[in-house]
Amino acid sequence: MKLSQLAAFVAIADTGSFTKAADLLGVSQSAVSHAMASLEAELRVGIMTRDRGGVDLTQAGQRIIEHARSALRNVEQIRLDAADAAPRGADRRIVIGTSQSFSLQLLPRLITEFRARFQNLEIVLREGNDSKITEMLHEQMVDVGVVTLPKPGLRTFPLLQDEMCVVLPEQHRWAATSGLSVRQLAQEEILLPTDGVEPTLRALFAAADSRLRVTHRIQDLQVLLSMVSAGIGVTVLPSLALSAVLPTLRAVPFEPAVKRRLGIGVRTTPEESSAVMAFITTAQALAHGNEWCGRSGGPAVREDDALR
Repeated sequence: MKLSQLAAFVAIADTGSFTKAADLLGVSQSAVSHAMASLEAELRVGIMTRDRGGVDLTQAGQRIIEHARSALRNVEQIRLDAADAAPRGADRRIVIGTSQSFSLQLLPRLITEFRARFQNLEIVLREGNDSKITEMLHEQMVDVGVVTLPKPGLRTFPLLQDEMCVVLPEQHRWAATSGLSVRQLAQEEILLPTDGVEPTLRALFAAADSRLRVTHRIQDLQVLLSMVSAGIGVTVLPSLALSAVLPTLRAVPFEPAVKRRLGIGVRTTPEESSAVMAFITTAQALAHGNEWCGRSGGPAVREDDALR
């Protein structure tokens, strides 16, 4: 049994597609198909079924998937421990590009977990909006960065999906509704964060043939929310930023839902840095089980790209 077979199995299970798994692993679809065929032949049992609706695990596949994940994690931990024991090396510092919304919920837990696993590593944070983080990755100012997907021209690893929400004062006429349309939002004066929300909103409003009325653009999230609470306008935030919402505010999802995909961009081939791979695997593990706008979402997509 080969690690490449287990990596293909996990990638297919997580993405539900041979094509997507091949993209994540950076190999051809035929290589993924061959890995699965050889793994099933070795195990002498079918572990997944494939049809027009996608890929499903068989009962046998469901029983062994966590063992496959565990094997890949153990291999990565071997690499991390070996790198940590080295007297000198490049993996003594990692520079992370992050946005305000990601920093609010996941970053504190991620840093805590990461430091526990990589105790001798210096962690440096660079904050910016999505376009700034992308620029820092292209200019090699950061080692990894949390970015919205897709990002053509960047090597990225999928992380999670969250939902955009309209944040309103609790006394607002729509505060108790279950969902808001773009046309309803077009009636409001909008206060925008400078954290990458505007391109998504402009595309939504253009598709609905509505005008986006932006009255202020505000960098500091707490100032933005205080202005919304004071009734100066409403705002739109991703679910990851909702932990900062004041008690006097309500978060209402769009109807239909408007979602965004987050990933981790890397400036180099991650296999070259065990610290970068440690960050990716730790972030993906913590990204599971998030909720947005009071609604539960699906798990993050995992990738064990460097473990094949």
